[in-house]
Amino acid sequence: MCMIVTVKVVGADRDALRPLADRLDGPIAPFGVDEDGAAGEHGLAAHGCDLLAEDADWDAPTWAMTPEAIDELALAWRAVFAEAPDVVTVAAIWSDDAVRAEAALTRNEFLDLSATGRIGTHTRYTIARSSSL
Repeated sequence: MCMIVTVKVVGADRDALRPLADRLDGPIAPFGVDEDGAAGEHGLAAHGCDLLAEDADWDAPTWAMTPEAIDELALAWRAVFAEAPDVVTVAAIWSDDAVRAEAALTRNEFLDLSATGRIGTHTRYTIARSSSL
C-alpha cells in the first residue's frame, strides 16, 4: 500500500501528457501517465510514499510531508499548471482509501495550500485557472 498522487488534466490525451510526465520525473515522486483514464480524463500518477514525513498518518486531516517533497511538488504543480489549459484535479490518497471530500480552489490557492503542507489525506481538489470554476 502507498499514498498515490493523481493529477487529471481535463481534455488532455495520453500523448499530450507523456512529455509533461517526463518533465515531472523528480527524484522523490516520478510521475507517469495513468493509462486507465477514460476519454478526456487521462492523467498522471505517482507513488507518493517517499514524499511523506516519518510521522505521516493517513487518518490525519492532512499529509505530513518532508520539506524536500513540498519543494518538489511545488515545481510539479507549476509545470502542470503551465501546460493545463483549464481545470486540473489533484488527489493524494492512500491506495486503499477513497476520496471523502471535494474542494474547489484556484491555482494560486492550491499552490499556497501545498506550500504549507496542507494537502488533505482524503480530499480531491478541483483547481481552476481563476476564481470562476
